[in-house]
Amino acid sequence: MQDKLQFPGEAQKADELIPITEYDGKTAVSLRDLHEFLEVSTKLKDWAPRMFDYGFVEGQDYVEVSLKNEQNPLGGRPARNWAITLDMAKELSMIQRTERGKQARQYFIAVEKRAVQAAPAKPSGAELLAMAVIEAQAMIAAKDQHIAALEPKADYADMVSESEGLRTLMDLANDLKVHAAANQPGVKVYRDDVFDLAGELGLIIRGNTVRNNQPTARGIEAGWVRPHEHTYEKSEGAFATKRYSRLTPRGYARVWEEAVRRLRAGQPLAKGKDAA
Repeated sequence: MQDKLQFPGEAQKADELIPITEYDGKTAVSLRDLHEFLEVSTKLKDWAPRMFDYGFVEGQDYVEVSLKNEQNPLGGRPARNWAITLDMAKELSMIQRTERGKQARQYFIAVEKRAVQAAPAKPSGAELLAMAVIEAQAMIAAKDQHIAALEPKADYADMVSESEGLRTLMDLANDLKVHAAANQPGVKVYRDDVFDLAGELGLIIRGNTVRNNQPTARGIEAGWVRPHEHTYEKSEGAFATKRYSRLTPRGYARVWEEAVRRLRAGQPLAKGKDAA
């Protein structure tokens, strides 16, 4: 069995289902450890790029690291690995739709709750991060309650349009989850459905294609999405470029308004799927 990746300054605890550690001062999970726990049949080097295509951003959601030579039982070139955020670990666990994925997601949620409940006099970096996540979710929920009192055309779109920078579809999916929890208890929002909705509205390409989740020409021309590129080194040493989509305020508002309309009407976010 592959040795566990140990990040700088952290040792694995005996009672951990999947090691939770710190990398560069932030809470992190080894993608290799998660891949092993989920019992994914696809090799990590092939599985990881497919997972990154779900809209995760390098440097924000994950960063590549390597096992030290002495930790690589096969010797030679160090094995590839990635440090991923706790949120990304939860998302990856959820989209596997397996019992092991469900166990992993529940474990990561329990880790966050335990960090908040402990509340020591001098909280660790991991605990401060968990509390910041809870506070941000509460702020988003309060903002959604204010938005719900406004006219449909003057709701979230105006607030997003005033913000600076671009957003990912994963950001939108997370905001919709919070909105649904506050306004439609019992309704579940799945990220794949949000991506399918964006495809239905003409923002991104969806389907079994190498261009999956990339922006459409129509979406770019309408100012809904902008293409972003990421160049990375493949296992054989060659370099490749991935193209993915980032939402402009207009694009974010377009998907948000249609998603909220369907949620309020009890309709599924994606066509051909039952409402949750």
